[in-house]
Amino acid sequence: MINAWDYFTKNLLLFWFGYLLLSRPSFGQLLTNQRRIFLVGTLLCTVALYAIQAGYDTEGPDILSWEIAYLIATNCLTWFSVLMSVAYGYRYLNMNHSILPYLTEAVYPFYILHQTVIVLIGYWVLKQTTLGVYDGFLFISFATLLVCVGIYWFRIRPFRITRVLFGVK
Repeated sequence: MINAWDYFTKNLLLFWFGYLLLSRPSFGQLLTNQRRIFLVGTLLCTVALYAIQAGYDTEGPDILSWEIAYLIATNCLTWFSVLMSVAYGYRYLNMNHSILPYLTEAVYPFYILHQTVIVLIGYWVLKQTTLGVYDGFLFISFATLLVCVGIYWFRIRPFRITRVLFGVK
């Protein structure tokens, strides 16, 4: 995606709006109260998107109409799914738990490691297996989680030098 300013701008605006809106606790509660509406909106937009893709006619005279409908459906799906995820997260994940300090400590090392691990495992999966898209995605996701947990638990957490290198107190 070289010079994809539209993609960059869309994601930057999403990030900024999210930061501004969620910096107000009252907005988080408002989202939580509307979470079911966002869920229904996400489901409806997903169905609409699949219907548009199924009926998309690349040769017909109304190709512009299809492209506009697709653009609207994808943008609505983006907003509904983000708002739904934040609302359900705010509702069900916004609590104290005894494991939270351990997970908080591990977040930054996971952030640093995960991309490299995904690329290495993904390369191996593409070269050495015949997994399909969905099986490959599941395998890469779970393998990445296990490898990152293993690296964090056995190579970062116990040693002072690696803790410092990975930003852990």
